[in-house]
Amino acid sequence: MKFLYRILLASALAFPCLFCTSCEWFLEEDIESSIPQSSYYSTEEEAVKGLYGAYASVRKTVFGPEFFLMTDCMTDDMEYRISTNYTYKAISSLLHDKQLATFYTVWNNLYKVVNECNILIDRTQALRNDKNVTYNSGNLIEAESRFIRAWAYLNLVQLWGDVPLQTIPTYNIKEDNLLPKRAPVASVYAQIFADLNFAFENLSDKPGSIIIRTDITYPLTIGKGAVRVLLARAYLIHKQYSEVVEYLQPMIDNSGDGAEGEGKLYGLMASHEDVFDQRKVTENVEERKREILWTMEASKDNAIYNRWHSQIATNTKTNYNGIAYTDEELPCPTTSASGGFAPTEDLILSYDAQKDKRYQWQYKMYAQSPYSYFLPMKGYDMGATVNNQAGCNQILIRFADALLMYAEAKNELDDPGTAVTALNRVRVRAGLDPIELADLTDVKQELRDLIMLERRHEFAHECYRIFDLRRTGTYISEMERFNRKISELTQQGLFRVYVPQYASRGDFTDVYIWCSSNKYPQPHHVLHPIPYQEIIANKNLTQNPGY
Repeated sequence: MKFLYRILLASALAFPCLFCTSCEWFLEEDIESSIPQSSYYSTEEEAVKGLYGAYASVRKTVFGPEFFLMTDCMTDDMEYRISTNYTYKAISSLLHDKQLATFYTVWNNLYKVVNECNILIDRTQALRNDKNVTYNSGNLIEAESRFIRAWAYLNLVQLWGDVPLQTIPTYNIKEDNLLPKRAPVASVYAQIFADLNFAFENLSDKPGSIIIRTDITYPLTIGKGAVRVLLARAYLIHKQYSEVVEYLQPMIDNSGDGAEGEGKLYGLMASHEDVFDQRKVTENVEERKREILWTMEASKDNAIYNRWHSQIATNTKTNYNGIAYTDEELPCPTTSASGGFAPTEDLILSYDAQKDKRYQWQYKMYAQSPYSYFLPMKGYDMGATVNNQAGCNQILIRFADALLMYAEAKNELDDPGTAVTALNRVRVRAGLDPIELADLTDVKQELRDLIMLERRHEFAHECYRIFDLRRTGTYISEMERFNRKISELTQQGLFRVYVPQYASRGDFTDVYIWCSSNKYPQPHHVLHPIPYQEIIANKNLTQNPGY
């Protein structure tokens, strides 16, 4: 399979210092067909650096517009609003086909993560059994590698359904596993659970570190809390609510929000805004660690940029009424982008705009003749000082997800009181009134709806929405509802919208907002197309129905 060949070669090129002391090996005749197995990670330190390489591959997957495009933009939450990029517009409008490169890019990136983890798992097992190698980190590297592989497969199976299940590392492009068939969804999930259970047994509550020498320590990134959340996600997909509670209950019991969380392992930061404001990553560090359980870090200082910033940034600092934002309101310089990705009006109007602090912080309104439109602040680095260079971290797992999954599971298990308590922790931080059970009529169904709405708002533009809609079987019906709403807004023309940057004044302002386009859902859109390039390269792959 071509993507495995590229992954193999890329793995060799990514860390040449681990394999040799010069570049002469690259000129050897047989290098295109085989990289010696013994060349991968022959010491503990090289294995740790290989794990850092796996982190980098995850970062590459989620940084930039591609992953957002295949998740948020294919829902009722976001749209690509510029017509000049056919691929982006087609995916956003659900007019995509199997040949679009974006599907191939994300597929390829996720399988690169898988193969790097496969190699790490294989080599660390060998190193642990090698009496000639000093190896002190036990199962830590393998545990993190298996967690990351489970994360990659959880994305693959939710986006594409049956997918090739590769657990054997690819060292040689002549190997028999280069043309795999698609494995059934159940087999993929069995591997996900096996990997996560291994990680759960071998990781500590807080991320550990590996000491190579007294002067060299490598900090790791994954603690048991992240594993619990990923396990809960997988069990929630299978509607195994008791297992969701089993893994999340210890987190709930050992949590506290804001200052009250001192001494606890988990909790919400006092301010939702501070979780995402890149200028504040060095503030309230202990609160931040309690909420953010796994993140991909970026830095504008050493050129690890998250390209998402330049996609949602604007080339003007003029707000909806034509007055320029001040540097205090929007300190980041303008970019060469033009705000191509914008939240839909359907999402904007679903908030309690008067009370929800997330809405009031999350969106800036821009004027661009003849319309005004909102742009999201998650992923926008207000501390950036150089045009198009931003250091926005990408948060992949946080405690708020544990609370809302726990609420959902408890509600399904007929414990609405406990469910409401967890739900209200998220709502109260957002400035919303707590839910009272006495105000509900059809308690179970109304709580379902409230929890899903809360997930939509809490995780807006964090790539959760498509997975929530698909796992609940509501993706097509919600997209059809979205179309009806957009048609109503288009006919209305002018409607009143609450402008978040003036929330403190409580102003209502009549603004004609650029209206989202309709999307065109079809029954087969419950899965993505297997990339056409892979179908051509691998005769054993089959296409998803409808493509």
